[in-house]
Amino acid sequence: MVFNGALKPSSGLSAKSSIVEDGIMVQVTQERMLDVRKKLAKMEDFVITCGAVDKDPDEIVKVEWVDENKALNQGVVSLISGASMSGVSSIRLHNGRDCVDERSSLFIRWTEVFLLSSSEDSAVGGVDAAAICADPPDPMVAATCVARAVTDAMIPALKQMWQERLTPFAVRVTLHPENVRRHQQRPLFLTSPLWYCCFQAGYDAGSKGSPLPSTVMNMLDTALVPIIHGELAARLLSLELVFHILPF
Repeated sequence: MVFNGALKPSSGLSAKSSIVEDGIMVQVTQERMLDVRKKLAKMEDFVITCGAVDKDPDEIVKVEWVDENKALNQGVVSLISGASMSGVSSIRLHNGRDCVDERSSLFIRWTEVFLLSSSEDSAVGGVDAAAICADPPDPMVAATCVARAVTDAMIPALKQMWQERLTPFAVRVTLHPENVRRHQQRPLFLTSPLWYCCFQAGYDAGSKGSPLPSTVMNMLDTALVPIIHGELAARLLSLELVFHILPF
């Protein structure tokens, strides 16, 4: 479900709902959007009536908080570590972006993203996680940025990955602004600064519970380290993205 605060008061509507792709978008006024954000931040139930003002609603959108579904992704394990994903929310992509390698007749597709909880403390090194997340950004924006970088970087490695049966594979990115700043200031103790960033600033990749080959990890280093320390540096979240390599 997507909430949009672009509805104009002059429209004569209290709210408007429509189907977008595989979800629902609810348009409300900017004033109502502020209330929606507060309700979501406080995890409070609320109701939005859609249709003309002062008339019986055409539709009613009700948001209710329920107990965590422990059966969610029951039996699913991480492709990186083999850890259980039971109870972890995920989003499956039905129209994900494909990147094609004509030479190998293979393509890579982003198929799913797991929304992992952060393993960091609520306040680390003076950074208050609650303050950062008071108006949290859409995690799919960060996930899409990571997916684009991964799919573009992996094109030269598709043949190797296919031959070694390393599909599907996953990339986990953990973002924390304090981690990025602090680890950039420490002296490097590994031979490659990119590997240092990989382990300390928060990404890992693997398939069937094992790390990807070093040649592939080097490609991911080049693609992911700049965005982890750049456009995604101020984010606070942890994601695990699943990719498939397929023939065409």
